[in-house]
Amino acid sequence: MDAPAARDRDVEPRDEPADVLDPGARGQHDQRVRPHVRDDLHAARLAGLALRPKNLDLGDVNGIAFTRLQILFYTVLLIIVSLLPYLTGMSGLVYLAGALVFGGIFLYYAIAMKVSDRPELPMKTFAYSITYLMGVFGALLIDHYVPLLTG
Repeated sequence: MDAPAARDRDVEPRDEPADVLDPGARGQHDQRVRPHVRDDLHAARLAGLALRPKNLDLGDVNGIAFTRLQILFYTVLLIIVSLLPYLTGMSGLVYLAGALVFGGIFLYYAIAMKVSDRPELPMKTFAYSITYLMGVFGALLIDHYVPLLTG
């Protein structure tokens, strides 16, 4: 018997994708959403819906406070890395201004999540992360094309 067939036979069927069951497969965005999703899953369990095994707590082994600290740490790291195109001379002042403004707003959300337990903050932070990406890439494009427009 080949190994994949034996492995498939021994695995219990699950209704959820593997990344939901494996906390190691989660990204930074999911860490921001985790407190919101945890509350929804708890409410669903109370309503009698079997959404996932009860012994899984979304991989939140260290607690919400530690997750929020990680979000703040990785946001600061993200801001530093987003400055590299300017620091290496690959982009100009337009990009630098955009990266600092969008990064500053992102840092505000990360600090707000660290110091506040407002339930809407994780989803607002997640939504802003999409805006952040569009803004930084937009600033990169504008920075590239401004010299071509001004001659």
